[in-house]
Amino acid sequence: SDCGLYFRMEITSPEAILQKLNRMGILQDIKLIKQALKQLYTMRIQLHLDAGEQKDTASAISLAPNERLFLCMSYRFILKPLYNCIDKVLEGRAINLFAEALQCNTKEELKPLMKSFVQAIHKTNPPPEQYHDYLIQIEDSSLRRSYLEALEELHVDITALAQLPAKDGFRYAQMQEARSLTHTLQEITSQTETNIEVLIPGLGTRYLAPEVQKEVLDQKGNIKRQLKDCFHQVASLTEANLHFKQKPNHPMLEHAIHTLTYRVMGRATPATMLVKFKAKGKAPYPVLISRTIPGEILKRAKYDNLDPSHLTWMLLSAILTRPGDGRGANYILGVDEKIYCIDNDVSLVELMSSGRMFKQTNICSLLFCLSQKPLDKDTLIKFTQLDAESILHNWIEELIEKEKDYTTLFTKEERKKLYEEDKENRFTPFLLLKEGAISTLCLQFIHLQQTLKARLNNPLYAQDLLRMLISIKDTAQQTSGIQVAKQYAKGSTKTPAERLKAATGVVTQSKSTSQTMEATFGKILTFEEIEKREIYSLDKAKEELLLLLVQRYINTENATLLQKGNNGSLHAHFETITQGQEPDLSRQEFILKALHLLIELEHFPKPQEVTLSHCVALKNAGLLPFLSDSLRFLDLRSCPKITGAALDQIAKYCPQIEKLYLSGSDVEAIASSGVFSWQPLPMPKLKVLPAARCQKLTTIQIVAPDLNVCKVNHNPHRQKLEDKPGVPFLMLSDTTECPKLSDTLFQSEEFEEFSEELCEGILQLIASQISIKQMNPFLYQALLKKLGEQSTQKIIKACQQNPVIKLSLESNWVGDKGAGAFAKALEINSTLQELNLGGSSLYYNPAGDKGAVALAKALEINSTLQTLNLHNNSVGDKGAEALAKALEINSSLQVLNLRNNSVGDKGVEALAKALEINSTLKTLDLSYNSVGEKGAVALAKALEINSTLKTLDLPDNSVGEKGAVALAKALEINSTLQTLDLYSNSVGDRGAVVLAKALEINSTLKTLDLGSNSVGDKGAVVLAKALEINSTLQTLNLESNSVGEKGAEALAKALEINSSLQTLNLSFNDSIEVKGVEALAKALEINSTLQSLNLYNNSVGDKGVEALAKALVNNSTLQSLDLKFNSVGDKGAEALAKALVNNSTLQSLDLYSNSVGVEGAEALAKALEINSSLQSLDLRSNSVGDKGAEALSGHKARVKW
Repeated sequence: SDCGLYFRMEITSPEAILQKLNRMGILQDIKLIKQALKQLYTMRIQLHLDAGEQKDTASAISLAPNERLFLCMSYRFILKPLYNCIDKVLEGRAINLFAEALQCNTKEELKPLMKSFVQAIHKTNPPPEQYHDYLIQIEDSSLRRSYLEALEELHVDITALAQLPAKDGFRYAQMQEARSLTHTLQEITSQTETNIEVLIPGLGTRYLAPEVQKEVLDQKGNIKRQLKDCFHQVASLTEANLHFKQKPNHPMLEHAIHTLTYRVMGRATPATMLVKFKAKGKAPYPVLISRTIPGEILKRAKYDNLDPSHLTWMLLSAILTRPGDGRGANYILGVDEKIYCIDNDVSLVELMSSGRMFKQTNICSLLFCLSQKPLDKDTLIKFTQLDAESILHNWIEELIEKEKDYTTLFTKEERKKLYEEDKENRFTPFLLLKEGAISTLCLQFIHLQQTLKARLNNPLYAQDLLRMLISIKDTAQQTSGIQVAKQYAKGSTKTPAERLKAATGVVTQSKSTSQTMEATFGKILTFEEIEKREIYSLDKAKEELLLLLVQRYINTENATLLQKGNNGSLHAHFETITQGQEPDLSRQEFILKALHLLIELEHFPKPQEVTLSHCVALKNAGLLPFLSDSLRFLDLRSCPKITGAALDQIAKYCPQIEKLYLSGSDVEAIASSGVFSWQPLPMPKLKVLPAARCQKLTTIQIVAPDLNVCKVNHNPHRQKLEDKPGVPFLMLSDTTECPKLSDTLFQSEEFEEFSEELCEGILQLIASQISIKQMNPFLYQALLKKLGEQSTQKIIKACQQNPVIKLSLESNWVGDKGAGAFAKALEINSTLQELNLGGSSLYYNPAGDKGAVALAKALEINSTLQTLNLHNNSVGDKGAEALAKALEINSSLQVLNLRNNSVGDKGVEALAKALEINSTLKTLDLSYNSVGEKGAVALAKALEINSTLKTLDLPDNSVGEKGAVALAKALEINSTLQTLDLYSNSVGDRGAVVLAKALEINSTLKTLDLGSNSVGDKGAVVLAKALEINSTLQTLNLESNSVGEKGAEALAKALEINSSLQTLNLSFNDSIEVKGVEALAKALEINSTLQSLNLYNNSVGDKGVEALAKALVNNSTLQSLDLKFNSVGDKGAEALAKALVNNSTLQSLDLYSNSVGVEGAEALAKALEINSSLQSLDLRSNSVGDKGAEALSGHKARVKW
């Protein structure tokens, strides 16, 4: 409609305006917008129907999750990009909304909305090529994955799309293959125990199906040897299309080559997975499982009709991966006439090694002996267009994650045994890369591309690629590639196998570990060398790649590094690092990382001059490595992510700075972040300050006596310009086109009404961050007056040595004003991680909504606080709403405690909405507020979306059955919540029933508190049934309910099956009585996981205790047994004593307030002479008498009486 008004269209219908803009050539694709409008109209009509009137506003919390996601999607993919390029629209230029959405939003903002976007475009019935057009515009791999996953869910055929590479080489097809392999492993294994245990990354411990064992294992439990000329024992599982290799030497290298070639060319090798096999009574051993590629081994196949493009890709990949065992037996000719490599654990070898008489060629691949035809030119062109740096960087990141999966399969002791037990067949789950291997790979990649570009006009052959091989040992006079090519030229009239043997001397058998290591590292590595990860690790390889990147970009038009003695200058001009017309964000990020590493490793001195202009990847944190006390010149022009917070850091670390260029940046103030307002920023040496075209700049307050040039024109929001409080700048200053500039002077608040403890806390926050006396003398004087010089100096010194991390003002009189002052200090502090402003029952902390609003504002800025405790205050709905808004922005807070405040439905609904967006909060405590059913329903909806919250405390909040039903539904979807506390919420049997059903599905919840909820036998029985299925719940609290014999018997039956529950609290369920206890005791004889059982006040009696004692004789896991107030007499005590003689695991036995007499005490004392595991026995409030006390006196450290 805005566009219609601007272009003076007489039509008013949004759809008609869209059609007009489409005909004008401004909006090319309007189907998505029309679909969004259609859905918005539908939602609007439903809103009218629900309200019974024409209502156009609604609380977002009242909408279904998919509706909220749709609205977010419409904003991110339509509205924001449309207004972001409104200039183009108003000028009548064509725009691409999707491309603009990818530019103006972060991947973190778009990723959760991609599914909603795909659903919207799918409803428009687009042609298949439109799905392709969208995909090729997405550069980020994670966004591509989300896009294609969403299409898969809609059953769109993505076979061709999955093969399309991203800039970093990521192909969705590779992920599909890996997922398919994992699925197949699930099918051939199960959770039913057999004699072969299999540990699988991502699946955990499973067991190999008996029919699979027969096909792939011999009688000793080893993999069968089905391939004669293979060094390893290898067997195939025909129906599942799998191969099993026992004790692979270098499985991570197999995976590395698979993923690298996939990024370069697509499918060239089979997907692999390392697992651990363990047969009963036998040491575990590694097995590499790979997908079988249908076809015939190359040495036996006819290869007259090879796919020329695929063969060219394979040859190019071989130049990069440098196989050392590329015999015909290690290649498969597929049914598609394409060649695939099936064994890659000997790769990245040295090209040549010196023998006694002559140099030997280590690179061994039959591919170079096959065809005499020219290479496919189109394939060569595509190869030259690959982004080598992006491919290799993301490949290494991927390998680092995979290596973690592989190494955790085996303990260090197992790894040592598997590496050293057989010198010719060693195993390691690590990826071993020789120093220089990644540099060589990267340089080879780039050299190959550059050489091919120069020679594309002439036909090229496989032998030509061999001549392009390079080594870091090469000289101008002697290059390894030419020597390798000469070796392969021998016997050109012979068969391919004979030519390969003539070139490399390779035999038919696979290479042993010793031969492989000699070819790759020039020696046999020791186990200790590998485990240290100092030389041959992926982290070193990553470091090596980044350093190489720096060397490529320095002393070019992009960047120069100049070094004179101990001084240096670094000038990186990022405006030329683009992709088309847009900045190349990923390459800029690589260069920044590389420059950071260069400085971190001290390969370059602290520079005096730094230029990082036009760097869209540079953020405040990324600037820190470049700052030092020697810096005099800093150019940050057109760095849109540099904000005012960076100025404090520049002033702190760069006292010698003379020239600071900030034009075109995102700074909102060139000043110090004061507690109450912006404060003067000390820059004593500063002479030149260009800060024009800073759209957010409002304030400049600096102390710079030498400043003589300040260009701050074209800043529409600037309001203040001072070089000390209340005094305007007295130097050359260009202030044109700054309409809001005024004479607003420095304002402050008094500290007189604050307590000393509060002032000390504020001082700690500020002194931990800045030199308060120099940076903010006004505030320093105010605190000095309040605290005294000695106390002030002591706090400042302590904070300078150890910046404050935790701060507690619990039970102090803080109030709203104090909380507000704290909030302002928090805005500038970057050290505090935990802040406690909670009250207590004796000293109340009346920080209400105003204080909470101020703290919330600080949280929008602060990025280090992890815990905020506001329990026992007066925070209501307004405060909660402000905190909720902050949670939508803040990315550091992990714990928020609002226990015992006055938060009601509105506040809880706002917090719930924030949880749908927030991705860092792990604990939310709303105990003893007024959450109610509506609040619980809102929180439940949030849990369906949120994926980070682990603990939700809601005791005494009148959640009721309706709230319990909503939370139960959420638990069926949520996969991160671990603790749910619903103590005293009138949940009842119905609530317990629905929560139990959720437990049958949920696999993450570990603690469920349903104490004091009127749960009876009905609820307990259903919960017990859930425990028979659930395998993750560890703690169940059912104290103070109405569980009787039936409930106890059902729970007992569940304990016979369940293998995860560790704590069961049945205290104050006085209807359980003897039968229920006997059933629980019987279960304890079978159960092997329960560690704590609380039967406090349950009429257990001697008979029940005798049953429990009998169970303790056999049980070997229970550590704590609580039997307080249970009428236990001497008989029960004697039975327990007898059990303790045999039991060696129980650590705590509580018999407080029973009827144990002298005989019982003596029996227990006698048992303690034998038992050494019981650490605590409570016999207080019994009748042990003097004689019993005397018997127990020898065990004072363990017994209370």
